[in-house]
Amino acid sequence: MAGILVHMAQVHPQRAIVPEWSREDRLIKARKHAGLSQTELGQLLEMHYKSIQKYELGQMTIKRGTLLGWAMACGVDHVWLEHGDYGDGPQPPVGGGDNGGEQVNMPSPWTLECVAA
Repeated sequence: MAGILVHMAQVHPQRAIVPEWSREDRLIKARKHAGLSQTELGQLLEMHYKSIQKYELGQMTIKRGTLLGWAMACGVDHVWLEHGDYGDGPQPPVGGGDNGGEQVNMPSPWTLECVAA
């Protein structure tokens, strides 16, 4: 273990590197976070799973409307999904906030859409 620490100090003397995720990485991460297969996400977005696969591989450019639907279906922030950060707006709480760090159960965006229709 000590040898690893010495090596790490030599390789990264200042601080550890945080690798950047591409949009394709975030699309995959969001889908997996939601526990959805490519087929299930495709059904929610009314597209073939092959399209989901091509978006995740970067073989097709995702349109904004599809990206927003992807974010809603997966329960992730659309700004993060598109850009990898939260822009200039307020950052989401990490393990804290008004709810004491507990998970908040929100209704599905698809439910909200059906109710509003």
